[in-house]
Amino acid sequence: IKPRFSRFYRPDLAERMEARVTVDPATGCWNWTAGVNAEGYGNGLYFDGKQTRSHRVSYLVAHGYLPPSDVFICHLCSNPSCCRPDHLAPGTAWE
Repeated sequence: IKPRFSRFYRPDLAERMEARVTVDPATGCWNWTAGVNAEGYGNGLYFDGKQTRSHRVSYLVAHGYLPPSDVFICHLCSNPSCCRPDHLAPGTAWE
């Protein structure tokens, strides 16, 4: 199964992301297979000249924008390496 993004903000980002995820058939999560940090969040994707976490780029590709930097992109599935857009939502650090 190859993940597909519903909308493309930047096709080059979507293609780079699709090449670096695997689908977990049990959970439906799109797990980042490139580098992850100590907390399990996906790294290794550059956007606007700086390294950006995979779940934030996934949200950008799917929704066409990123919330302000003080708004977090939360994992509804509680899997930090997941970058499936419908498993992500804006939220607070507490959430």
